[in-house]
Amino acid sequence: MDPSPAEWLSPAIVSTSLGAPAIYSIQEKLKSAAVDYPSEKDLFSAAERIADLCQLFDIKIVAFGPFQRYEGLRDRARHEAMKDILKTQLLLAIKLGAKTIIVTANHLPQDELSEEFILEDLKLISRWGLDLGINIAYSFTCYSTIINKWWKAWEVVKLIDSPNFGLCLSTFHIAGGLGDDTSALSYKGSEESIRRTNSLIRMMEVVPPSKIFHLQVSSAVPFIDSISEDHPWYNPHETPYMSWSRHGKGFLFENPLGGIYSMEDLAKYIVLGSRYKGYISMESSIPASEKGRSVPADYALRAKISWMKFRIMLEFNEMPTP
Repeated sequence: MDPSPAEWLSPAIVSTSLGAPAIYSIQEKLKSAAVDYPSEKDLFSAAERIADLCQLFDIKIVAFGPFQRYEGLRDRARHEAMKDILKTQLLLAIKLGAKTIIVTANHLPQDELSEEFILEDLKLISRWGLDLGINIAYSFTCYSTIINKWWKAWEVVKLIDSPNFGLCLSTFHIAGGLGDDTSALSYKGSEESIRRTNSLIRMMEVVPPSKIFHLQVSSAVPFIDSISEDHPWYNPHETPYMSWSRHGKGFLFENPLGGIYSMEDLAKYIVLGSRYKGYISMESSIPASEKGRSVPADYALRAKISWMKFRIMLEFNEMPTP
């Protein structure tokens, strides 16, 4: 009997899915199987202490970041300042024992960005990472300004053409990039459904598993494309997609949207279709109103339940039907 696809995977959790760093101490979050670093002046001393705590709790930091608002800046003086921050991020990753840094595609306003600098800037990250033995996992979001679809991120990875530069895929952002109405992932029998299905099939055909460096999974509440001022998500500085990302995520199976490609089926589709082998991070938003001391432990438990359910789902080793 073939082993379960779950045997290819190792569970992880996005640290911000266990509470805001300003509210919960590093000790609390590590005890709940997560990691983040506090905002201290001496970041390297903090990184060493966190690494010691991780060893104490038998926790491995698999990815550090995200590093964001970097590539494609029109203001090259501003870019030079970001390069100094990048150097610090790489050195902190080494202190923490992380082998991967997640770099998120820029979501600054269009007038602050230029496509002509994107490859140049990311090639620099790749070179520095290669010299230090650090992998760069490039992550697009559905609200990124220029690189906001899986195929755009894949084109970047191909053009960088470096062994240490690959993709960080998120079921949430893949879903958000598949169509204008992202309240669900399937419209069976419609032209939109066909387009989305073809997109996912193409992703499995063209993206080799060796270039998927990290996988993040979540479910989501229905997308709201127009948020009024009286809505609890409203922020005048955020797009609807950004607000959805920061408030609308749940762990897998918590907000099932249904349809042929639910978030859960999408996660299974990626794992089975690409034969991805590596860490799979559970991810959720946390409402600002949730500030109790039990938040890290509660969310850690929910993430573990999500992972167990996903393992069971993978036992039925069949691809979701487009």
